[in-house]
Amino acid sequence: MGLVYKVGGRLFVIHPTNQTAQVDVLNSNFLGVERLPKSFLWTDEWYEFGDEKVSGLNYILSIDETTYDPKADWGKVKGDGMGDFHPVSWYHNFDGGRSFYTNLGHMRSGWSYSLLQQHIFGGVYWAATGKGMR
Repeated sequence: MGLVYKVGGRLFVIHPTNQTAQVDVLNSNFLGVERLPKSFLWTDEWYEFGDEKVSGLNYILSIDETTYDPKADWGKVKGDGMGDFHPVSWYHNFDGGRSFYTNLGHMRSGWSYSLLQQHIFGGVYWAATGKGMR
């Protein structure tokens, strides 16, 4: 299968070229996404993930694969996307602590948007404290 990376509860498989896709908010109660629109366009490096490797993942964001081309071919590793459910951000309790993961933020230009800053801050704050700010 080539290189495989465990990413907070799932395994990275492959990604296509950077593209713009529709991101859907699955849990608007999670800190850092409560002010995001229900869906928005975002350009990034969209990872394809394998099956869950831990139980209890709570999904925050997903992408609509009909809004971009998920096909990727790295020779020995190929990808066709994840289908109807393509999560890109989640959190869970892990080994007495907390884990937050997001696929957003690969492109330098994204860091100038408060949308990404709020999302990252919310995830890190939750992972550090287990609380929201309300």
